[in-house]
Amino acid sequence: MKAAERTTLEYRPVLGHRPAVSYLAKSLSEDPKATELVDCMSIKATDLLGTCLDTKTAAEKIVSGLEACLNDVAGPVSLKDYLLARESGNREVTDQFEDYHRNDIGGSLQAEVYPVLLDLLGDIDECASHAQNAFFGGPVDTSKLEQLGEEEGKRYDKLAGQAAAGGELDKLSLSYEAKLKYQLKDKIEGIQGFLTQIVNVMTTAPKDTLKDVRNVVTDLARAPGELGNIKTLNSVNWRREATLGQKTHNRAKNFDSSGMAKMLNVSVLRLKETRLEKVRPLVNWIKGLDPKSPTNILAGQIVSGMEDVDEAVDSTVLDMAKLNKSDAQTREDLVTSLKKKKTVRQIHQIVDGMQKYFNFENADLNKEVERFIANTGLDKDGDLCS
Repeated sequence: MKAAERTTLEYRPVLGHRPAVSYLAKSLSEDPKATELVDCMSIKATDLLGTCLDTKTAAEKIVSGLEACLNDVAGPVSLKDYLLARESGNREVTDQFEDYHRNDIGGSLQAEVYPVLLDLLGDIDECASHAQNAFFGGPVDTSKLEQLGEEEGKRYDKLAGQAAAGGELDKLSLSYEAKLKYQLKDKIEGIQGFLTQIVNVMTTAPKDTLKDVRNVVTDLARAPGELGNIKTLNSVNWRREATLGQKTHNRAKNFDSSGMAKMLNVSVLRLKETRLEKVRPLVNWIKGLDPKSPTNILAGQIVSGMEDVDEAVDSTVLDMAKLNKSDAQTREDLVTSLKKKKTVRQIHQIVDGMQKYFNFENADLNKEVERFIANTGLDKDGDLCS
């Protein structure tokens, strides 16, 4: 048998990094024969699933908070009609709602973020579903995660004892498990970071953006003739930011990350099963052949097919990593866009409010500034509705 063919028979995925595992015996974590086990044990499947479920709960709370801000939202479509249209698949109505709030300076940043988070809930559900399919063989009773965690811990203890005693481990299966854990961990942590950023943007009040709203309002009050020009130039800024935000939206929509993630999750588990359940028995058969047997010619062809399966598994895992990176970039671009658009909207609301409600005839400028700030809430702390 050729050296390359022998390499394929001994194949196992190579992990790119190995986080420290404090709960493993030092001798085991430093044992090169136990590399796959250490990598696998470094992330518990039950912890991953629990994180997915906790992340969904956090996201749902944010969605509920935004809904409270949108009951009387301005625009061509109400929140109620939008949700009904979304449920029935009426794209004409949902597009009206989303396009208006994404592109009109008079729209709502909360209404722009709301559909994004509804889609994100679906992505989180897919993470939880994939965790169960990949590490538990299918749906589990999520109310019994503590019990599942104990069982998982016992499994690792047994494997660690086996490794410490010099026993053979199923390195291939363990390394695949570890690679899938890493990808899911990266994905759900990316979603958690995105939710934190969204909350930070939503809760940024004018006083956080402008630092000293009294000074800003006072300066604007002293130049009432310039408010129209400021408003016009601010609208120019809005058009730029709205255009960039629309490009980010179009890129995400055309890429269909959610659909691709589902496809990759199904594909990697199917390929993993093929490698472990169908290819491996043939490996044992080929290893048992007489080196002089002509059947080795057939075996060489089989090994070639095995290499294709190996490459397909690794390629799919790599695609999962690339997708996580792409999602992270898209979300970063979206957050950047939301930050800039919020600043432009806040300036627009202050200037527009002064044109409509500020009493420039009031001889006591400081008193009028205080009255205006109190009536418009410019000195209030931020919340999701800010």
